[in-house]
Amino acid sequence: MLSSVCTEPVMPSDAANNPSPQPGEIWETDRGYVMIVRPQNSTFTVMGLSTEPSDAIIPAQISGLDQDLFADTTNIFRLSRQDLLRQRGDRLSRQRYDDLMTLGDNLEAQQWASIVLDRSLQVAQTLQQLNVTPLPRPRTIALSNWFNAQFEPAWVSLETLISSGQLRLTSPTRGPENDLPDLEELSGPNLICRARLLDLGSQVSGRTVALAIAIQPRDDQRFDILLRVYPTENEPYVPEDLKLVLLDQSGPTYEVVARPNDLYLQLKFSGNPGERFGVQVAFGEAQITEEFLL
Repeated sequence: MLSSVCTEPVMPSDAANNPSPQPGEIWETDRGYVMIVRPQNSTFTVMGLSTEPSDAIIPAQISGLDQDLFADTTNIFRLSRQDLLRQRGDRLSRQRYDDLMTLGDNLEAQQWASIVLDRSLQVAQTLQQLNVTPLPRPRTIALSNWFNAQFEPAWVSLETLISSGQLRLTSPTRGPENDLPDLEELSGPNLICRARLLDLGSQVSGRTVALAIAIQPRDDQRFDILLRVYPTENEPYVPEDLKLVLLDQSGPTYEVVARPNDLYLQLKFSGNPGERFGVQVAFGEAQITEEFLL
């Protein structure tokens, strides 16, 4: 079982597997990629996506795919369920979805999509009031593959995010002079560390945060895991009240909440090979969940 958890802010302070395509999800068809605009029974209103420059770009680091996509916001059409082959990448945030729909000219699609999303939001709010955590539907990431240099496209090295200007690990007023890219709490030749950007949309004024995970095998066949959530770009602190939650199959097990002026959020724990765990980053009604297999 998952054990030895240490929670701390930096300051003491396929169709069968996904039967119901949802607005904002990216799906593969025999003609390329589409974004789900509005599901209705067995047909779906979709927006065409392509790799050729068009109205709006969807970066690979946001979609979770291995390439940037472009949305043709005026190319709105209908597909049957059997035309949707498999879900690809990550579901877009409500803010990015709204931005794409605002660019388009199809008023009917916008109105119907808004109804669908509003109903989904009502369900989420009801679950929150009942203190029920909805089951996440992310893809499970096998961390054992990382030791063979097999990484998902969205998960890149910290150096990549730093060199692109999307992540800054130092602060002019707080913290160590050099916050080591390999996460100083763990070290050793077998340490693997990757990070990805998470888009929390309008909940934090369109900001993104970076989720980093470092994993290291131990002599007793277990693994040590370190999770961190960093602010991105020029933001010095993570948003106040941002949550980093560790999940097991029964639900939330540990949680850390950002206080004012926290440089990052952190969770440390250990686990056995074959164990599953989830990581949720949440702010207000926005939440993003990743699932992992040790």
